[in-house]
This record gives sequence, C-alpha cells and structure tokens, in this order.
Amino acid sequence: MRNKYVSFAKNMGIAAVAGVAAGAGVAELSNLITDNKTATAIASTISEYAASYAVFLPLHARDNRDIYRTPEGKFKWGEFIKDQIKLAGGFVILDIAYLTGRPFLAKGFLDSGVNPSEASLYADLISPEFH
Repeated sequence: MRNKYVSFAKNMGIAAVAGVAAGAGVAELSNLITDNKTATAIASTISEYAASYAVFLPLHARDNRDIYRTPEGKFKWGEFIKDQIKLAGGFVILDIAYLTGRPFLAKGFLDSGVNPSEASLYADLISPEFH
C-alpha cells in the first residue's frame, strides 16, 4: 500500500498545477471578451478554485479505493462526500481569504499593466492559499 500522505501531496500538487493553468487561461480568455478587470480577476479566481477541486477529488477517490468502494465495487458516495466536507472544514478560513483576497490582488496587477495570465500567476504566488 502506498503512503496516503504522499498520495495526498501528489494529488494536491497536480490539482494546484491544473488550477494555476485554468486561472491563467481564463484570465486571458476573459480579457478577450471584456475590458472589465474586476470581471477578469473574479473569473480567473473562480476557475482556478473550481479546476483545483475538479482535479483533486477524482484523484483522491482513485487513490483511496480501499476506503470508498464496497466489496462489490460500488462507490460509497455518502462516505466520500462526508469526508470531503470534513477535509474542506479544515481549510474554510483559508478558502474564504483566498476567494476574497485573490481577485483584489489580480485586479491590482491588471491595473498596473501586467498581462492577464501573468497577473493571475502573480496573484497566486502571494495569495493566502496556493491551489
């Protein structure tokens, strides 16, 4: 059996890379659609956050098959959701700080003339929680 902590760290790393890429990509796309820097910063933040979790959750479920599958092979959705809520509870303060602070950071970089994808990356580097 693999070390669960190593698997968790691997999954977090993969999810963080996917989130950063999504945030930068959406910042560029949003900038093509609108000149509203606030909208670009918010869209980038939401997409990064959503992409991070969208990548992390299936990886976490796959690496913990022994916990989340019945002997018949059925997925235990209730147990998985309950565990994810408990896990997220440990990060709720950081998540709130991230979701409220990162758009301000990204907008500040956009206002200073930095291109959208770089503004997204810079905001990630100094955000309270790096996804």
